[in-house]
Amino acid sequence: MAPIVARLSGESADTTSTVYHGTMSSNHDPDTDPSTTARRKRRWRSAALRRRRDITPDQLERAGLMLARRAARYVEALRPGTVVAGYIAMGHEIPTTPTLDDWLARGLTVLVPRLGTGREIRWGEYTGSGDLEAMPRMASGGLRPDEPRGDDRGPQALRRARTILIPALAVDGRGLRLGRGAGWYDRALLHRSPEATTVAVCWPWEIVDAAVPCEGHDVPVDHVIRL
Repeated sequence: MAPIVARLSGESADTTSTVYHGTMSSNHDPDTDPSTTARRKRRWRSAALRRRRDITPDQLERAGLMLARRAARYVEALRPGTVVAGYIAMGHEIPTTPTLDDWLARGLTVLVPRLGTGREIRWGEYTGSGDLEAMPRMASGGLRPDEPRGDDRGPQALRRARTILIPALAVDGRGLRLGRGAGWYDRALLHRSPEATTVAVCWPWEIVDAAVPCEGHDVPVDHVIRL
């Protein structure tokens, strides 16, 4: 399926998106009008989520297995016991359980977000999908990812992570990503180590040529995985 940038952004753009490999630029110019930026982000999110509704269960399963293979390159040089961070996919996000299980099999310590009663920056240790607990929706009706049972860890736990996997609805050539709107990862990434590698995950058509609308607090990623 050819990626069509205009379908995602709702704006005029070329009809093919570029695959970006390697370290992304950390330099970006935030949009100057916050209200305009917020509206543009909402349009992008709506378009991305609408497009994702067409994804079939079979496509989800195959994408999850492919992601595990592609994500392996970011941890293959790490020693057992090294801390990495991932996330539990929800909705029509590319499934991450195969990736997290592969990381566990390599002897890595895997952290995933724990949102608690709201959107606190907390982390829990992933020990397998059988140890996950389904969480109720947000008060706003938004989805929440499953969370591991057991003790949670504060935002500083991310400082030990050497690889950080991050969900995205869109990623552009500057490494700027569109999230779900809560700013959770932008706040969480303030606690990362300077040596950490941040890797965004999205569907192929969500890697775009058009500039993702951004604000000053938006944190760019280093890499994006293209399936």
